[in-house]
Amino acid sequence: MRGRFSPFAANHHLGRKQNNPPRGPLGGAAGCGRAGAAVCGGAGVAFVAYRDATEPDRSSPDVAVSNYLRALLLERNDVRVDLYSCRDDGSLAPMRAFRAQIEEQEKQYSITIVISWGH
Repeated sequence: MRGRFSPFAANHHLGRKQNNPPRGPLGGAAGCGRAGAAVCGGAGVAFVAYRDATEPDRSSPDVAVSNYLRALLLERNDVRVDLYSCRDDGSLAPMRAFRAQIEEQEKQYSITIVISWGH
């Protein structure tokens, strides 16, 4: 009886050997496939969360206008301004001229002009 039963087997007290299926080269490939699927799924969730967090809110016209004004007059960020305006933004030229006038007066008089509006 010596050597017939392993003391490390889970069922050694029942007098049987543990029934483990043989692991060949496909066992490792299946594990890698499951791990790869989990990584791809996690990356997809992360991408959607990132896109939703960074995409500008254009859900309604008043929100888009508010965000445009904030980017133009408060943040003075032309990249964000372009997110809220059309390619042909000729009708918005007076707004850009207004900002340029504000910046010119700030330099000329060494002041800071703060703009705000109600929400």
